[in-house]
Amino acid sequence: MKLGDRLHQTIRLLISILVCFAMVVGLSLSGYTAPANASSEPELGEIMLVAYDFCPNNWAEANGQTIPISQNTALFSLLGTNYGGNGSTTFNLPDLRSRIPIGYGQGKGLNRYELGQLGGQENIRLSLDSSSAKAAASANPSAVAVVNSANLQTASVSTLQPYLALRYCIALQGLYPMRPY
Repeated sequence: MKLGDRLHQTIRLLISILVCFAMVVGLSLSGYTAPANASSEPELGEIMLVAYDFCPNNWAEANGQTIPISQNTALFSLLGTNYGGNGSTTFNLPDLRSRIPIGYGQGKGLNRYELGQLGGQENIRLSLDSSSAKAAASANPSAVAVVNSANLQTASVSTLQPYLALRYCIALQGLYPMRPY
């Protein structure tokens, strides 16, 4: 191959690269974004929120319902009995009604949470008596307040954070998720 031919090919290659680069920069400056490459099929066991009052086909409400293992072996292989069931003929779906999901595992300096673990409560009861304020204001830290049950008052206090009700659905069919190992 002659030197002139090689030089000509190199110049054509450089021009092609510059044109492609200019197109990419031009598209990105114009605000163009490529469409997301989301799968049209969910992963089996995937949970989604919907803003309507039903779950789509092949999805079920995550309401703790009991499912036969014989009809859902793949989903059982993922969920096991973490959310209930006897493990020989049945298993349960997660019950996310009136629940907030929390991350599985343990962060540094935080509590450990297992899959399917329940916790918290919507209300707590506080007991107050008429001498509580006097005892709290006492200068003597070893003072003990004597409580007469006739003086007790109780109040129910909500522990709920602000909320918006939506429906949780779990995929009963879909792609089997690949384990990362």
